[in-house]
Amino acid sequence: LGDAVLDGAGGFSPVYFFSHADAAVAAPFVRLELATSGATLTLSPDHYVDVRGAPVYAKDVRVGDALARWTGVDFVADVVANATNVVAEGLYNPYTLSGTIVVDGVLAS
Repeated sequence: LGDAVLDGAGGFSPVYFFSHADAAVAAPFVRLELATSGATLTLSPDHYVDVRGAPVYAKDVRVGDALARWTGVDFVADVVANATNVVAEGLYNPYTLSGTIVVDGVLAS
């Protein structure tokens, strides 16, 4: 709490709450691999990501969908090359004042 994280406006937004913060729990996730950057984003199925400007559940993202990836200067479209269901450890859900967060270089919420 109190940390500021990169948000969807390219600025920093304070984290004010965690609904989940458990490093030891194993849970189902969706792993999205991006074609251009090679970036990989792993998130819960009901987390939102930005697909062509609209919020979409991670479980509904398909190969060929374009996500918003942060370049360090602005957001660019990067196409999903692979989407798989995995089980992994660690469950975190930070809330930011802006309502968005950049995770592993990809815009999420």
